[in-house]
Amino acid sequence: MSVTSFSMKGGGQMAFDNRVLSSLQRSASHFASLLGQPRQAGNDLIFSTKDIPFTSFKVGYDVVNKFLGKIYVLVAEARFYTKNQPPTGMAIELRYSGFFRKNKALFEVRSPKHGSVQGFRLVDKLNSNQRLLNACLNLDLECLRLIFDKQQETWKIQARPYGGSFVYIMLPPMRYPVNLPENHARLIVSAMKDMVHVIERTDYPKGLQR
Repeated sequence: MSVTSFSMKGGGQMAFDNRVLSSLQRSASHFASLLGQPRQAGNDLIFSTKDIPFTSFKVGYDVVNKFLGKIYVLVAEARFYTKNQPPTGMAIELRYSGFFRKNKALFEVRSPKHGSVQGFRLVDKLNSNQRLLNACLNLDLECLRLIFDKQQETWKIQARPYGGSFVYIMLPPMRYPVNLPENHARLIVSAMKDMVHVIERTDYPKGLQR
């Protein structure tokens, strides 16, 4: 069986067989219809950012080890810079209300006890964008995370949909892809663009320094 070598999260090396690679390429093809064909770099597929407000955009797999198996989880990641930057780092995540059925999508500061005034201010702005919330409500996501790295002065958005992954089970021996719904790539890119739009229009007054 032919294999393709990928660098794993954490710096190690792992050989992915062609079924895993094919699953990733199939998921990436939904983004390619919007952004053009990607180039391969390690375990990621890198897309052009010519017509989108990001400095980089990629899709790849995070490997999650499970008992007697593993899941290759699809991750779409955008990075970007803004002129208006908060004075501290922050982490914001999307949450859904409802137990059996998603009733509402809302953004929250990831660690409210350690959240900054700027983080809560940005959350209010994100939650005021109904188009963004509607897109998120129509997505089937494990998580949608927004992070500002103060040291690198860089914003990062990560979306981890349930679809697009690849499942490997040892007993009973099974390997199968989980298809990414056709409209999810468009909704993910649209939601990320709306998040950038909100962030670029959020100011951080000098009095808000905590």
